Amino acid sequence: MSRVRLSLEDAESVIPKTEFVHTFVNPQGGILIGTELKREEIMERIAEHGCEIGGPESIRMEHGLVVIEDGRAMFVATTKEIERFERLVES
Repeated sequence: MSRVRLSLEDAESVIPKTEFVHTFVNPQGGILIGTELKREEIMERIAEHGCEIGGPESIRMEHGLVVIEDGRAMFVATTKEIERFERLVES
């Protein structure tokens, strides 16, 4: 599976258009901690750190966008629009 980075515009197109968006992190392996963040805060983090498409499991969980901060992955909720980028991950 190849890593596929998204532009800020592409990332914005796959994140729900709501004020708050669900995210989760996996800080210790096996433990998922979820929270709601303001959409604008998520977009700021993407602008600063970039983002990529997650693997098939995160896409199935509807959290297919990944932002890596300080070595930790934050999985961001995504809409069905993520599916148009999924084929890039499989190649």
